[in-house]
Parts: sequence; structure tokens; C-alpha cells
Amino acid sequence: MADTQVARRYAQAILNIAVDEDTLGRWRTDLADVAFLLVDSEAAPLLATNSIPIEKRYAVIEQALGHVQQNARNFAKLLLKKSRTVEAQAITDVFNNLADQIEGICHAEIITAVELNKTNLEAIEKKISDALNMKVETTSKIDDALVGGIVIKIGDHLIDGSLRTRLRTLRNELAGAR
Repeated sequence: MADTQVARRYAQAILNIAVDEDTLGRWRTDLADVAFLLVDSEAAPLLATNSIPIEKRYAVIEQALGHVQQNARNFAKLLLKKSRTVEAQAITDVFNNLADQIEGICHAEIITAVELNKTNLEAIEKKISDALNMKVETTSKIDDALVGGIVIKIGDHLIDGSLRTRLRTLRNELAGAR
């Protein structure tokens, strides 16, 4: 399990650089590529092993990440040197969350019983955006168990307007009235 304090420290340091250089978007992309190489790629186990000289592993990073900025390649090498390659995805996730805060972006998950059309989805996004005064990025999910209505998850907040919950509440009220 990744150490969240370590991930936060690295992410904050990168965020400071990204803000100073006005390269938040570039860092988002570059960190995703670094995390993929160090955690999810076929090369990840080889890069993490100390049985291969570090100079050769650095060369793999230079070749595989030649398209990213030099600071991102240096960051990948630092994680390799400090034996923290497994932290790369956690660092990327923390960085993206911090960058979202700076850019005024929130993420909402919209769960419905049936698929929403584009017009309805955009209307819901606009309502959330207006209510929070933030840009909203949504993902939608279908859950047949809802029966009808909508559930919206934003961070730790849950807005449950589902028919399933209304029926459950009604059932509990009727059971309590006996």
C-alpha cells in the first residue's frame, strides 16, 4: 500500500513546480505516463529490481519517457533511486486532486436506473456546477437496483433521490406506524 504522506509530499512539490511554470496540464499527462511505466507496464518489475544496474534502468526511463518533459523523467529516476516506484500512481492521483482544487474542478458520479441522454446529463452537470460554483466533470453509471430517480456522489457527499431509497423510507415509516 502506498504511503499517502509520501505521495502527498511528492505531489505537492511537483504541484509547486507546475504552478510556477504554468504547466499543470502538461504535468497531468506526464505523471500519468510516468505512473504507467513504473507501475503498470511490462517493464515495471524490471525497473523496480535492484539486480539491474541503475544506469541501465535510467536508460530505459529516458527511452520510454522521451516524449515527456525532462523534469518528469528526472522525477521517475528519483522514484527509482529511492525505491518508491510503487508510489507513482498514488502520487499522480494526489497531484490530480490538488490540481483540480486549484483549477476549481470537482468530480461527480451520477447513478441512474436507465441511461441518461446527453441533454439530461448536461442539465444535471450545469445544476451541480451552478450550485457549487465549480467546473464539474461527471461519470455516469447505471444501477438497475435504483428502480428510478438519481444518486449523485460528489467527494464524500451523497445526494440520494432514488426511488429505491424513497420506497425503503416509506416501508420503514409504515412498519413504525403499526
